[in-house]
Amino acid sequence: QVELCIAGDVEHPFIKSISEEYGFPVYAQQGDDLGMRMYHALAQALLRYSGAVLVGCDCAGLTEDDLNQAREALLERTEVVLGPSTDGGYYLVGMSQPYLELFTDMPWGSETVLQETLARIKQQGLGTTLIAEHTDIDFPEDLGQLSTNEAGKN
Repeated sequence: QVELCIAGDVEHPFIKSISEEYGFPVYAQQGDDLGMRMYHALAQALLRYSGAVLVGCDCAGLTEDDLNQAREALLERTEVVLGPSTDGGYYLVGMSQPYLELFTDMPWGSETVLQETLARIKQQGLGTTLIAEHTDIDFPEDLGQLSTNEAGKN
């Protein structure tokens, strides 16, 4: 099941049209920063499902195989799945239950987000799986870092 969480107007005609066309629900993001928006999206999905995978819309190299690997890791009872990005963050996070401590007081946008997240996962005694690394697009200059192969996979 796909769910879309957006920061904009969930009633916007474009959003409503793609929701109806593709048959997925749309929710407003909740929270004052990226961490809280991600936490709330996962926590809400985990009320309905035994595992959830959250991806941003800024990873051109994301593949079906990446999503399948994340799903399989959660089915095998890994608590946290991460898809590392080349800038030191991550483009994908999957969980079997919400872990608030992985989303609070995080240096979002820095090159240490993945390292800090992994340290917190270890500190909490949680299992983790890392899937393939990809480039995500945070700034216009990031487009130049995409390989033709990575951008053309999808």
